[in-house]
Amino acid sequence: MVSRRCRKFLVILQCWTMGLFLWQASIYPVLGQGASNLHASRSEPKILTYEVFVNNDSPLRNISRKDNAPVQESQIVSRSLGGLVSKADLELLSRVIYGEARGENFEGQVAVGAVVLNRVKNPQFPKTIRDVIYQAGAFTAVADHQIHLAPDSEAYRAAEAALSGLDPTNGALYYYNPRIATDRWIKSRPVIKRIGNHTFGI
Repeated sequence: MVSRRCRKFLVILQCWTMGLFLWQASIYPVLGQGASNLHASRSEPKILTYEVFVNNDSPLRNISRKDNAPVQESQIVSRSLGGLVSKADLELLSRVIYGEARGENFEGQVAVGAVVLNRVKNPQFPKTIRDVIYQAGAFTAVADHQIHLAPDSEAYRAAEAALSGLDPTNGALYYYNPRIATDRWIKSRPVIKRIGNHTFGI
């Protein structure tokens, strides 16, 4: 028969174990109890989308550069490039998207913008949006002067989405329309994805 002292010890041990369990459950919810409070208490940043670039109240407007110089009105934070770009770059990216892909759906237009930005990040290409777009023979819209057309609101949204980090192509560096492309080299590139009328590759 268990002695009185031993029973008392077991009761204390059970109470202590239960208290420890309840304390742990409040910090690490197991069955969903308190999970919403846990996530609410952690101030995790929201995933940023292209909307932050057209919203004047966005907290991104207060982001400073490493040299502590504030972001200027003529600059935009680009999550894709990991830094700041000018509004002139946004305009140019919108123009090349409009000239190259205005017949495509929104994803297809973002994909064209993503290719431009992927080239900026790739050491084989120029280091700025402008230089990538105006690289000789790079884009048909430059050659046939469609880059001078005024882009519509969807082209601007697609450019902003690409700058915010959206890349439907998964890192493509090239694209072409297989129905009208005549260049044999571009057709020899490994294909990553097909979006709308365009084939995207590396």
